Amino acid sequence: MAAAVTREVKEAFPELPLVIHTHYQTGFGYMTYMEAVKAGANGVECSLGFPDGAGQPYGLTMLRLFEELGLETGDPSKAAMSALSELCKEMRPLYPQANIARTPDISVESSGIAGGQRSILDKELRDLNQSHLIPLIDVEVARVRAEGGKVCQVTPVADTYVREAMRRLRGGDPGRDFVPGFTGILCGEGGLVKEPVDPRSQSRALLERTQSLAGGMVLDGSITGKAAVVVSSPDSKFLTGLVERMGTLARPTVIQHRIVEVSARIEQLEYITTKEDLLQSLDRKFTRYAKENPGASSNDHIRENPAASSLDTRTKINHLRVELGSLTEGLAAATPMADPSATGVQGEGNGGEEYSVDQKPLPILDQSEYQALLPPPSPPLTPRPTAYR
Repeated sequence: MAAAVTREVKEAFPELPLVIHTHYQTGFGYMTYMEAVKAGANGVECSLGFPDGAGQPYGLTMLRLFEELGLETGDPSKAAMSALSELCKEMRPLYPQANIARTPDISVESSGIAGGQRSILDKELRDLNQSHLIPLIDVEVARVRAEGGKVCQVTPVADTYVREAMRRLRGGDPGRDFVPGFTGILCGEGGLVKEPVDPRSQSRALLERTQSLAGGMVLDGSITGKAAVVVSSPDSKFLTGLVERMGTLARPTVIQHRIVEVSARIEQLEYITTKEDLLQSLDRKFTRYAKENPGASSNDHIRENPAASSLDTRTKINHLRVELGSLTEGLAAATPMADPSATGVQGEGNGGEEYSVDQKPLPILDQSEYQALLPPPSPPLTPRPTAYR
C-alpha cells in the first residue's frame, strides 16, 4: 500500500517533494519506508534515539539500507548522526518513558492510535500507576472510533478518541459525560465520517451540548428566574424535549450530510477500482479480516475495521449504493412540514407550571441561498514591516 499511495501522489504532483512519516508500532516502519522510496518518495523521517514500538525507524539503519540499494542519499554526516545517537543514550536515564520498550504489535491497526501518542499514553498510565490499563486501551479506542463514525484521524481527533477511551477505562459512564472533543465529533464537528455515528451516543451528546449552552446562558444572565431553574435541572424535560424537537427539524439536514459522506466514500472506492495495485491491496485486507473473524457479520466488519464490511471493494460499493438509495427515500419522508398542533416544546417549571418555546419549521436552503446568509468575507490583512533584532 505504501508504494501504491506514493506512486499516486507523485503522479498527481510530480513537481512537489514527497517525504514520508510513519511509526514503528506495527513493525512495518522499515518496510514502509523502503517501498515508498523505491516508488518515488524523496525522503523519510527517522529517529536517532532508541525507537520502541511507537518510534520512527532508526536513521542510521535506513541510511545503510538505501546505500545498499544504490539510492542517492545526499551524503549526510554519519559522524554527526552517530554523535547525536550517543547523546540520546546519555540522556535516556533522565526520561523514564524512554526505558519502556513496547514490542511492535499488529493489533493496533484496529485502534489506529498514532505512534507518538502511544508513547505518551504509556508514560501517562505508568506515571499514574495505571499500567494495568495499557493492554485495554487499544480495544477501547476502537470502540470509541466506531461510535464516532471513524472520522479521519488527524492528531486532534486521534487525541480525542484516546481521551474518551481513557475516561471510560477509569470508570466513566460510556453513555454520558463525554469529553468535549468527542461530544463535538458526535455532533458532527469532526468532518466527514466513514460509517454512521452511533445514534444513542449522538443523542446524548446533543443533549449535553444543549445543557452546556443553557448553563452558560444562565451564568451570563441571558436566562433568569424560573426559566433558569428549568434549564439548570440535570434531568430537564424542557431541554430533552427541545433536543428532540430540533432533531426532528434537523433530520433532513442530517440525512443530506450523510448522503454527502456516502457519495464521497463511493467516489473514493470507485477510484480505487481503477488502480489495480490499490484494489488488490484493499481486497487482501478485506479477505484477511474475514479469515481472522469467521463469525463476524457485515455489521461487525463495519464496527471493527474502517472498510471491511464485505470481502471486496466492489461489494462494499454496492452496499453503500443501497444505503444511498435508502437515504434519498428517507430525505423525502423527513422533510419537516408545518404542523399546527406542534407549535413548541414544553417543560415544567419548579412550581409545576408549563413553559413553551415556539418553533417554526426550518426551510431547506440550497447552496446559493445558504451563501447569501453568510456575512461578507473580511478584507485581506496588510502585513506590517517588522524590525528584526
